[in-house]
Order: sequence, then structure tokens, then C-alpha cells
Amino acid sequence: MANIQYVQSIKDRYGRWRHYYRRKGFRQALDGQPGTPEFLTSYTAVHSTFEGESSSAPKPGTFGAMVTAYLSAPEFTQLRGSTQDEYRRHIEDARLLWSDIPLAGITKKVVLMWRNSRSDRPTTANRGVETLRTLFKFGLDYDLCEDNPAKTVKSLRIPDSDGWAPWPKSALLAFADQSEGAARIAFYLALFTGQRRADVLAMRWDDIESGGIHVKQEKTNQRVWVPIHPLLAEEMAEERDRQTKRYKDRAAKGQAAAIGLTIVQKRTGEAYTDDGFGTIWNREQTRLGIKRPFHGLRKNATVGLLEAGCTAKLVQSITGHATMEMVELYGRRVNQKKLAREAMTLLTSSCFLERDENDTGDAV
Repeated sequence: MANIQYVQSIKDRYGRWRHYYRRKGFRQALDGQPGTPEFLTSYTAVHSTFEGESSSAPKPGTFGAMVTAYLSAPEFTQLRGSTQDEYRRHIEDARLLWSDIPLAGITKKVVLMWRNSRSDRPTTANRGVETLRTLFKFGLDYDLCEDNPAKTVKSLRIPDSDGWAPWPKSALLAFADQSEGAARIAFYLALFTGQRRADVLAMRWDDIESGGIHVKQEKTNQRVWVPIHPLLAEEMAEERDRQTKRYKDRAAKGQAAAIGLTIVQKRTGEAYTDDGFGTIWNREQTRLGIKRPFHGLRKNATVGLLEAGCTAKLVQSITGHATMEMVELYGRRVNQKKLAREAMTLLTSSCFLERDENDTGDAV
């Protein structure tokens, strides 16, 4: 069940879930199921008596009511903490303006105006629209609204920027040669599958099938199957051997040990949290003197596929980019460099600025 503050969920003898607000010795039954308007109204009324807030819940059918429902639903509470924090920032900005507005009144034009009000920060504006798109999709799924006004709102152009910078080749080679532990296998998984950090940390040994690995992307909820590159397969086999040996050694010493399910795992076999992995990732980068963003490896993978001759559609089948826009941007830049190199090669082989034997050198 969803992890909602002060809510205790119990399955009764008929197999139905019952939900209670429990706090400081107080216990009261709540109506409905988490994520429904009935639950929202019941929970808010009880919770507000402890928080010193108004006992009136947002009116059903308003933007505020949908936001409150979303923030208490599994679609939000089961996201990574960092993702929750980012979504909440954008949602709260919108709720300050639209809390009491009926959902039918929030049109595409309203969302466009909200996006444009942040146009001095185009990256923030674009991520805000993406968050609203996710929020309204939730509303559609739960019959809270009848339209997703953010669905077709285009992203603002970000001048001279296409996001995270890829790693230079020198950093890639140094990390591939010298890295150790969980950071090493995570590096190889990211570089050769093009997936985001959260998806790399979630990869399991039993996700491997027919020479590839199944990935359910946390951000897009999209499923992709990525063939395993020979270099990655070699590294994964070595990592599997290391994990098996470590498990046997720790078990023989009576230390905490388990046969872990995730490919990237702690010495005990447990999966890493995002924060926990961030600590060991930063530690390994400091040890090697390399300070590069993990997400940059996703761009390395994308650019590598394009430089190998893949079409944007082929790249998308591996990386799972939600739209072709970013892949095509990378592609234009890769193709421009390739064409520019060919052009310079032709210029170099020409007679440009070479003196002709009949040229006297006199000025014109």
C-alpha cells in the first residue's frame, strides 16, 4: 500500500483493505482508497485537526484537489525521493496560482502562459510542463479530469545547450581502466545501455534474457529491451564472479551476506538507494580525480550510437528517449562534425593557397 503519513492500512478477514488515521494514540477510520476523492476528503479533514489547518478539503474537481490526491497516491509516493522533490517544486508553484480553479478551466493556453512566465529559465519551464503532463495523466487515470492540457505543449528552446555534457574520451578510458566496486559496474551499464541512473540501479540479474536486459524506465514508465554489448557482457561476468566469491567469503566469516538480485549492489548483497550509491560514486570519482556527471554517460551512449551510423529511431529503441527531439539534436551535431571533417579532408587535398608554377606572385 502507499506510504502516506499517519495512515495505517490493514486487510480485514474478507480481504479488503481498511485505512486508519493513527497518531498520538488517536485512531479513526478513513473513507475510500488512497488516491480517491473520498479518501482525500476524509484524510484531509482528520489531518488538519492535528496540523492546525482549515478543516475544509479542496473542493472536488479543482486543481488543488487533484494535487492533494496525487501527492498521497502510489504514483507519487513510490517515486525516488529526488524525483518527488523535483515534482513537488513544480506542482506547488502551479498550486499557488490554480488551487481553487476547476480543472475544466485549466486549458492548454493556461499552461502555455504558465510555461512562458518561466521563460527566463527554459530548462525549469520545460521540466515544469513535463511534471504537469504527468500530474494530469494521473488525473485522467483516476477520472479526476477529462483532458491533459499539458500533453501537446512544446518545450522551449534552450539556446546552445542540449543538457548534460558527455564525458571526454580520456575520462571514459581512465574510469574504465581504474575504477572498482559498484561504481565500476554501474559505469559500464550506463555507458553501454544508455539508461538513467535510477534505471541502472534497478537492473536485476533476472532481467537478462536472450542476450539482452529488460529495463522499465522509472521516468517514462516505458519498457525497453537492450542487447548486451560484448564488453559489457565481459564486465558483467566478472562482476557476477566477484559477487559470488564475496558472498561465500562473508558467509564463511559469519558476516551479513545475501545473494543479491540487483546487478549493482552493496557488499552485503543489498540494493543501493539513490543517495547511498551517490556516496560511493562520488568517493570513487574523488579517488580517480574524475569529476563527471553520471547522466553524461547517457549522452555518451547516444552520441556513440549515432556516430556508429544508427538512425535516430534506432537510437531511441536503445535509450528509450520519450521524444525524438533530443536524439535528432544529437544527430544533427554528429552529422555536422562528420560532414565538416570530410569537407576539410577534401580542402586539404586540394591546391588551395598553393602557388601555381605560372603564378608570378604579383598582387592584383
